[in-house]
Amino acid sequence: MSPSYIDAFNELNTLISDTEHHREKECRKFIPMALDLFVHYSGSTTILDDETEYPGHTGPSDLIIFCERTCGGFSEKYAYIWEVKSPQTIVFVQDTENRVKPSPEFVQAENQLLHYWDDCKTERFCDNFWLSNIDSILLGGILIGQESTLVKGEYEEAKKKRLYKTALNLRKQCLYGRFGIQVMIWNDVLDFLKPVKSITEDKKGNVGPVPLSGSNLSKVGSSDHSI
Repeated sequence: MSPSYIDAFNELNTLISDTEHHREKECRKFIPMALDLFVHYSGSTTILDDETEYPGHTGPSDLIIFCERTCGGFSEKYAYIWEVKSPQTIVFVQDTENRVKPSPEFVQAENQLLHYWDDCKTERFCDNFWLSNIDSILLGGILIGQESTLVKGEYEEAKKKRLYKTALNLRKQCLYGRFGIQVMIWNDVLDFLKPVKSITEDKKGNVGPVPLSGSNLSKVGSSDHSI
C-alpha cells in the first residue's frame, strides 16, 4: 500500500536529514508521488507513467517520465529523461574565494544524463513506449542534493547561497537553456508532499482548515519548484 502524503513527507524528511549515509535508494520510492515536478511544460499536461532503470548501451537510465502534452487540440506523448543522485550529494564545491565549481558527483550526473538520453533516442525506444518520433524524447534534468549540500566550502551561509545561484544560473544560461535541462533538489520533492491547509466551508457554512497535499495541490494551484 502506498503511503499517505503526510506519512511520505515525514519519512522523506527523515531520510533527507540523515547526515551519515547516502539515501538515494530509499528516497526514490517517493518520486512517483511527485511526478508533476519532473515535466516542465506550461501547456496542458497529463502524467502517464514512469520507468526506472531502463537498460541502455552506456547504463540504465535512473528515471523516465512519460506524459501527454496537449496544444492546439492535438495531444502527443513525450518522454523526459532524468538522472537521480542522493539528497546527501554535494552539488558545488569551493573553487576560489568568489567562485564554486561542480562537484565530481554533479559532473558525473550531467555526463550520465546526456549519455542515457542519447541511448534512448532510438526507433526501438519509440516503438516500445508508443512515441511518435525521437524528437519526443527530451532531456529532463538532474535531481541531486538538498539545501544543506548545495555548496561545500569555507564560506558564510549567505555567500554559499549567492555563489550557488550564480553558478547554477550560468549553467542554465550557457549550457542547459537550449535543451531545457532542469536541476532540482530533494527539498523540491519534499515541498510537494508537504501538507498545507486551505480554508473551506462545510455544509453548514462553518469555515475551517482542510489539509491538502500532493496530487490535491496540483489541482488547486501550481508553482515553479525548480531551483
